[in-house]
Amino acid sequence: DKTGGQLYVCLVAGAVSLFAYYMLTYTLTDPVVPILLLSLAESCVPTILMALIPLSVDKSSYGFAFGIAEIFDAVGSIGGNILMGYIRDSTQTYRECMIFIIVLNVICMILVVALIVRDEKTEKVFNVAWHQLALKKKGRGTHVEKRRQRKSFKHKRGRSDKREKRRPNL
Repeated sequence: DKTGGQLYVCLVAGAVSLFAYYMLTYTLTDPVVPILLLSLAESCVPTILMALIPLSVDKSSYGFAFGIAEIFDAVGSIGGNILMGYIRDSTQTYRECMIFIIVLNVICMILVVALIVRDEKTEKVFNVAWHQLALKKKGRGTHVEKRRQRKSFKHKRGRSDKREKRRPNL
């Protein structure tokens, strides 16, 4: 990411999908346009959200964080399909399913806005470009590079201490 606008892209994708679901629910337009809009939004958001995971957790927790994300994705896929099937069977129409999806979309957009506000007020964790620019002005590497350097220094220091302890005194 060279611009630092991942969360803004998620917000725009949420607005596009909200518009598409609205078109599918409340208008009689040809469904090709809303489905194309949905496919555009759905192609952006999961990629961006998975790319934000390494920016928000420590390197030693990458596997755990990605595992939790995959578990929530699987539970949402299974639970969402069952819930949509139940709503469809209860009401005999897809309109209520679409309204439920619109409500979920609005909730997600509110959460993204809250995340943007929090990120702007705090460390700007999700804005890699901001960190790179700030550190280049100071003549340093990026925050990710600095974190890696600190860890490798600690790791090397720990090894050198162990090697010195093993050496016999001559």
